[in-house]
Amino acid sequence: MYVKRKLLEEGPGLTLNRTLELASQCENVEEQMSAMSGTTKAETETVHHVAQKGGRNAKYSKGKPTGKSDQNERKCYRCGHTDHLGRDPKCPARGQTCHKCSGKDHFSTVCCTKPKGAKHGVSNVEEQDDFAFVVKENNTTERLTFSVGGVKLQMLIDSGATSNVMGENTWERLKSECIKCHSYIPKTERKLFSYAASQPLSVKGAFTCEIAIGNRIEQAEFIVVNGKGEALLGKDTAMKLGVLKIGVDVAAVVDIKQSLEQQYPKLFQGVGKLNSKQVSLHINPDVKPVAQPLRRIPFNLRGAVEDKIKQLIDMDIIEPVDGPTPWVNPVVIVPKADKDVRLCLDMRRANQAIERERFPIPTVDEILQGMNGSTVFSKLDLKWGYHQLELTPESRGITTFAVHNGVYQYKRLIFGVSSASEQYQHEVANALTGIEGVENISDDIIVHAHDQETHDRHLHVVLTRLTERGLTLNPDKCQFNMDKLVFMGILLSEKGIGPTAERVRAVAEAREPENAAEVRSFLGLVGYSSRVIPQFATLSEPLRRLTRKDTPFEFGSEQREAFNALKNELARAGTLAYFDKNAQTKVIADASPVGLGAVLIQVQQGDEVPICYVSRSLSDCERKYSQTEREALGLVWACERLHPYVYGRQFTLVTDHKPLEVIYGPHSKPCARIERWVLRLQPYDFKVLYIPGKQNIADSLSRLLGETAKRERHNHGSDEYVRFVAVSAMPKALTTREVEEASATDPELIEVREAIANGRFENCKAYAAIANELCVVGHLVLRGTRIVLPRILHARALTLAHEGHLGIVGTKQHLRTKVWRPGMDRAAERHCKDFHGCQIVARPDPPEPLRPTPLPDGPWRDVAVDLLGPLPSNHSILVVVDYYSRYYEYDILTSTTTEKATAKWAQANGEVERQNASLMKRIRIAHSEGLDWKRELRKYVTVYRSIDHATTGKSPAELLFNRKVRGKLPDVTESRTDMEVRDRDSEQKGKSKLYADERRRAQRSEIEVGDTVLVRQDKVDKFTTPFNTTPHKVVSKAGSHVIVESPTGARYTRNSTFVKKYRTTGPEETTHEQDDTQGVEEVMVDYDKDTVTPPTPTDTSMSDMPNAGRPQRNKRAPQRLSDYIVP
Repeated sequence: MYVKRKLLEEGPGLTLNRTLELASQCENVEEQMSAMSGTTKAETETVHHVAQKGGRNAKYSKGKPTGKSDQNERKCYRCGHTDHLGRDPKCPARGQTCHKCSGKDHFSTVCCTKPKGAKHGVSNVEEQDDFAFVVKENNTTERLTFSVGGVKLQMLIDSGATSNVMGENTWERLKSECIKCHSYIPKTERKLFSYAASQPLSVKGAFTCEIAIGNRIEQAEFIVVNGKGEALLGKDTAMKLGVLKIGVDVAAVVDIKQSLEQQYPKLFQGVGKLNSKQVSLHINPDVKPVAQPLRRIPFNLRGAVEDKIKQLIDMDIIEPVDGPTPWVNPVVIVPKADKDVRLCLDMRRANQAIERERFPIPTVDEILQGMNGSTVFSKLDLKWGYHQLELTPESRGITTFAVHNGVYQYKRLIFGVSSASEQYQHEVANALTGIEGVENISDDIIVHAHDQETHDRHLHVVLTRLTERGLTLNPDKCQFNMDKLVFMGILLSEKGIGPTAERVRAVAEAREPENAAEVRSFLGLVGYSSRVIPQFATLSEPLRRLTRKDTPFEFGSEQREAFNALKNELARAGTLAYFDKNAQTKVIADASPVGLGAVLIQVQQGDEVPICYVSRSLSDCERKYSQTEREALGLVWACERLHPYVYGRQFTLVTDHKPLEVIYGPHSKPCARIERWVLRLQPYDFKVLYIPGKQNIADSLSRLLGETAKRERHNHGSDEYVRFVAVSAMPKALTTREVEEASATDPELIEVREAIANGRFENCKAYAAIANELCVVGHLVLRGTRIVLPRILHARALTLAHEGHLGIVGTKQHLRTKVWRPGMDRAAERHCKDFHGCQIVARPDPPEPLRPTPLPDGPWRDVAVDLLGPLPSNHSILVVVDYYSRYYEYDILTSTTTEKATAKWAQANGEVERQNASLMKRIRIAHSEGLDWKRELRKYVTVYRSIDHATTGKSPAELLFNRKVRGKLPDVTESRTDMEVRDRDSEQKGKSKLYADERRRAQRSEIEVGDTVLVRQDKVDKFTTPFNTTPHKVVSKAGSHVIVESPTGARYTRNSTFVKKYRTTGPEETTHEQDDTQGVEEVMVDYDKDTVTPPTPTDTSMSDMPNAGRPQRNKRAPQRLSDYIVP
């Protein structure tokens, strides 16, 4: 009667949803009143919960089903038994805690405390507590058989449970039948409570797998509790599988679709056409049209192509072309599963002429931000989207294509046109403008609202607008009145967004990549759902490392761990809430050595909920930042990455790095780099809040999932430790066994081991100074943690240490950290200097000191001749300079034939080269000012000849003609003798020589006739070595003028600066290094062999090698002892 009265009060506007809501409220009120009055239905109702059988109170808490109790029978008020009274000290309830009121010394079955009302199972976000309970009548109608990980399992549908739960016995049975799990967590922090219990159940673990019934498949998480218990299916999973429905029946949804098709018949028939506008393609007239040749169609497909052409003509999508056409695009035929074909135009050449329209396409984030609070969704799909926009007649020609039976052109917009996406988005958005609760990206339209009534109103407005504009929908792809649906690959629901089951399944079933291309494909598959994966950038870093250039593909344990971690994270990904513009907002950021991470948090309905996760990896340069700089960069990047959410509002920036509170405070004085980041944050209104790292939920975004397994520590005595040091110190191409075997037969090390044993180092003086550092393990001799090498392995160790051509310092450092032997530094230095590859890329030797040309006896005795040019006018200038007077003549030539004396060494003709530079300078000045360069050149020469030269102190004309030449300025005649000119010339040349030799660090060349040298070569590209790889022989030398001969007999003339003496291995080393270097290459390829037969050792001591390193000081007796005979 109460329900009926409430329904009649609603009046004629009563709806089905409102009826269900009122009925549910009345039912709840009746249950609460019954609980408050203390009356319960004890005949048929029981409370089912997952619990461990037995327990400390099991034998006392089981009550016998009885009818009306005997009022005269006396019971214990503590436990309810009749065999004793409450004052009995043996009562089992003494010392126990009541599960109802938490009181002491009584059981909950006899508790007198009144119930405080119904308790609702609420999952705490922080503690992640779950509840598993159901109150129902005793029957088996709620049990269904599901496929759990491929294993059949009967489960109880529990509408009051927030989690899927099963007992340990059920889990063991599933494992024995080979259940397929995506992930399994042996230990979990989640807490599970049974109905009306204050203590959590004992949880053993949790796993994620697929659960299916009929054709419905979902990803679900199951919690395994200790003990035996029935398998419960929680409310959320049951609703996803469609076995539990709260709200409108499924049949009502089908009826809605049929009703809409009847109400809007034109909207669901055929391919529509926008009737308000024709679309125009903007074609650049400067691009020349291209008629591409016909691509022949296979005979077996021609019938299907002809049918498709006829269908498109009948639908007014294409039309035949008569007459010539400048544009012809090739066609690609794509067969479909139903024996139909799809025509695809190759518009790459045509797109070069089509100018794009820059209409903005909304992002998924922009679409989702308006869906906060929506509970009902519908998705509409425009049939053959682009074909519903008609092209103007002027724009159709560029879509022309040819097939075997004719030439056609499109009348509608087609996929493949570069501007199609922007134009289509623009027109569809214009068609839906002004309607609330509707969004679109391309041909997908979504309608959403907070309640059913508002949604229906929005939906009818959209359908009416589409009908008016002439657009049509594809009824097979439309979904109406859904509580969740997939939009742009994202699962939308009233709770928020999450990954789709298909994407989770595809990632879970992905096999391990076998090459870099498959790694990129997997990262792309998972990356689309990265917004729900907190650790994506850091977790994926080992995999992204394999996609870099010049990185060998090695899918090791680190990559496998990252691969599985990404799968597990996506499988257990939760739901992200919608963004609320009015809610309190926080941005929590953190940084690690490899990545940055952030999470956008909002306080909605009193709880902090995540809106989205973002992360990225650090570049190689950013990884070198200090931790403070990385943390500061993390805050800047987080704000800029979440700019659409946080700009223009006040928010809190949370960090676990306390110095950032000061750095981003008003009184900070950071370094220049952080100062620039502070300026980038000025447009945002935020306050920095510090919380410890353990409380920072973003801290995991930048950390790797799981820690590297800790290495076990062993201690087997000092001898084993020394042997471990020896093994780890050896270069990879030398094994410890090989060194030990060679040491056992090495005469020098045999004496060293004897000297260590008896303390006498007379026969091995090279080791006496370090006697306190030596020790013996087996046949190995160690100096501290470095191995003393036997003589036979000296050359091989040098070759291995020099791998990578580290240079002298690097090679020495490499050897010093691993091995030791007397004279090792000198041998390493000589090895590096004598190595052929290092010699051809080394720096050239410094040039020789200048050799000033002596002043000739008179004019025109010695002259310098050179050609200047060719000039831009194709002229060349022949310049002749007199060495005595510096007087020069020039002549402009139209053609030249020359032969250089010393190739590539212009300094050998320095006098005329200096004059060429002066002439070229004047030519450039004339060219820049638009003057006749020939006339300007004559003016310069005339002036030059008449002024005093800086070296001789007299003008060239005076020295040549023995008289002064009159210029344009007056002067007083002053005679100078030839001796003064020579003195001044010699003095000036001497000063120039000293300055030039010091600046160039000139040294006298040690090259002699018969030496083997390397010749410098021209640089062709970045891989060209400074010196030619082929050694040459010096056959002649005159001053700095050197003639070299190649092995083929060709001779070249070069300055001594262009050649460098070639170093070869001296005879001192060849006696004991020649044999053991032959096996280096073989050992490097197969260095895991335990035994290597060493060559027979020789008696030549490497310590006797002459010093070929740095130059030594010349030792000589003092001058005062020259008059005496010194022994």
